Amino acid sequence: MICAATATAAMRPVLRLDDARRFARVFESGQGRPDANQLQRGYLDPGTAGLRAYIADGVGSAAQLAQAIAADPGKYRYAMDECLAAMPSQEAGVAAVLEAYRERFPEARLPAVDVVFGSGNALGLATSQRTVGISLEQLCAQPDWRVSLRTLVAHETAHTLQPLLSEDSPLRRDLLAWALREGAASHLAADITGGTADGADNAWAMAREQALLRQFLDDRQTLRTHWQGASPDPEAIAAGTRWMWNSGREDGGPPDLAYWVGVRIWAAYRDRHPRQALRAMIALPDADQVLRDSGYAQSLGVSVDDARPAGP
Repeated sequence: MICAATATAAMRPVLRLDDARRFARVFESGQGRPDANQLQRGYLDPGTAGLRAYIADGVGSAAQLAQAIAADPGKYRYAMDECLAAMPSQEAGVAAVLEAYRERFPEARLPAVDVVFGSGNALGLATSQRTVGISLEQLCAQPDWRVSLRTLVAHETAHTLQPLLSEDSPLRRDLLAWALREGAASHLAADITGGTADGADNAWAMAREQALLRQFLDDRQTLRTHWQGASPDPEAIAAGTRWMWNSGREDGGPPDLAYWVGVRIWAAYRDRHPRQALRAMIALPDADQVLRDSGYAQSLGVSVDDARPAGP
């Protein structure tokens, strides 16, 4: 668990606010309704490297951003007035998160954390440039945004340390690989911030654990079998979106349940292999081997032989 006192040793700010402050100036000069041209010239074009790396997934385009602002200007106004003004006071908490990573991974190059404004389609992202971007309009909408900020930075920092996935990587078609990637980040974030690191706080999933694992492994097979070309077919999309990239499940389950599956596997793995678990969560070795070595499936009476993916 982090201790805010460790942040006093920080030599420079870890929260970079230049982009967010520049957005606020453009917002004000546009009287709360800046158009795409104003946003492009005043906010995106002079943006930092962190913002530029965030644009593709977190902003989209100046036109998309202008549309998002016009649809809910109050959301952006509130984020500027309430959260941007208070962001410097969160420096110590975020610095403590990064210090906790430094203690666990002394050789790691830790990311810069850029506070930006986006089009409402991402809360936070680890970018291809190994930075963390936080969309303030989304963060400020969270029930307790200060807690969410620390948890989000802890989660996305893990992703900046993990191997990048190329666009043509077969791991993009592997639901287990995704679950382990996201589950590792969620486990580390909970471990660092004092949350529940084993997923046991998800009462809905815990009551259905064995059945969910069987369904997950079946859907893993389906996703790989039905995603052989450039794009997944409808069966693959249905299988994947039961676990990720959704806002909830048809059976009443919570969104993005693959994260929970990954957390459960890594918690079991760490119980068995405490000395190598943290490194494995960053290195992300072979997904089948992690599942097998964790003993998680075996503990639920699910054969790990059933977990082997179909296809190449």
